[in-house]
Amino acid sequence: MMNRRISRLVAVGYALLLGLGVVACVIMLVGLSESEKLAERSRTWAIEVRASVRSLRADYLADADALAQLLIDPTRELGGRADAQADADAASHLTAALAATGRPALHDILLRLYEHDLGATADVESRVRMLARRDVDEARRLYLDEYVPARDRNLELVDRALSVASDEVAEAEANAAAEARTTRDLAWATLAWFVVAGIAGGAAIVHTVRKLAGHADRVAAELEAARDAALDGSRAKSEFLANVSHEIRTPMNVIIGYTDMLLETGLSETQHDCLERVRVSTVALLRLMNDILDLSKVEAGKLTLESLAFDPRAVVDEVVRTLGLRAAEKGLALSVDVAPDVPPTVLGDPTRLRQVVLNLLSNAVKFTDTGHVAVRVTRERDGAGGPASLHVAVADTGIGISPDRRAVIFDAFTQADGSMTRRYGGTGLGLAIAAQLVRLMKGRIWVESDVGVGSTFHVTLPLAGAASATLAA
Repeated sequence: MMNRRISRLVAVGYALLLGLGVVACVIMLVGLSESEKLAERSRTWAIEVRASVRSLRADYLADADALAQLLIDPTRELGGRADAQADADAASHLTAALAATGRPALHDILLRLYEHDLGATADVESRVRMLARRDVDEARRLYLDEYVPARDRNLELVDRALSVASDEVAEAEANAAAEARTTRDLAWATLAWFVVAGIAGGAAIVHTVRKLAGHADRVAAELEAARDAALDGSRAKSEFLANVSHEIRTPMNVIIGYTDMLLETGLSETQHDCLERVRVSTVALLRLMNDILDLSKVEAGKLTLESLAFDPRAVVDEVVRTLGLRAAEKGLALSVDVAPDVPPTVLGDPTRLRQVVLNLLSNAVKFTDTGHVAVRVTRERDGAGGPASLHVAVADTGIGISPDRRAVIFDAFTQADGSMTRRYGGTGLGLAIAAQLVRLMKGRIWVESDVGVGSTFHVTLPLAGAASATLAA
């Protein structure tokens, strides 16, 4: 069972580890997708810059052609308009290239081209256009001497910019491919690491856990065997005590019988007193044997309850009458109160109920020096709609029980105080037997007590009684 549970936990942990690896790889692949998008955008910008630079060459050539047409025929307006359009296109493409590029070298070249085009080239072109209306020959000389070198300088800067832009495109493509390759390799390497680590770690954990589980199973089996041996020993002890107690009771009854016979003969006062002491001691010893026999039967699982119809009032009255003389000798007021709603007939074991009440009432009389002892029997109903129960309460004004001793007084051979044995006598078996019998009858027993004020022992038993049952050891 433990092996299966632990193996299940290991499998769950291994699955979580692999799941974590898959999630990490998915995150990396998503990052790869984002990196590819960024690289593609960078490549697109580089291509746009290169296209703009290429357009500049065409713009400058168109501008030169339009200006040449104007010099051939100054009266043609078409050449002037074409020249102006070429200038506008060149300015637009140059501005776009400056805005899109991210390389400092290309930006520097384009900036110098921009300054040269708007400065020297534009100035010469304006002078040529103005001279073309007044002196065509002078305009042509200015065109050849100054405009053509300025235009060639523009084209030279354009060629340099185009070379750098082409390098930027190639670099962007290479960076995008390298980024994608690196991210992809890292994702697969991470997944492989998680798989290998998960398999190796899982195997090691499974081996270790199985080893520990096997050891735990062996220890559990040894403990169970030791417990069974202890239970068998306890059961054998209880059976031995039951047999010995039973064998001792027979000669005890003989001693009591012959002592009673001798007490009825003519004896001197000294002889009568001695035999009376013998009888009292023998009766006390027989009562102790009966207690030991009952306790050993309960522990050995040999005590069987009867299921008979009886009157609980009669049982309680009989016990009160039995202890009435002893209470009177101590000057105690002994009272009994049975509630009117207690049914006249219940189903259960009257002998064991009598024994429980007798043990509780006997203790109450024993440990009360002054005051009173009261027995109250009531019928209680379960507020949750359950079956009714018989509630017996034995209250006294005796020595009381301290809070730290209330939990142990129902254990065998235990009294509330060790000094009580010297003062009051007894073995501490009465309450242990009462508690065992109450539990056997499916009831409940507890105590309420204050030191120096008194104690009240409570017993509740199902009114329907209990069918024959045996308490397992």
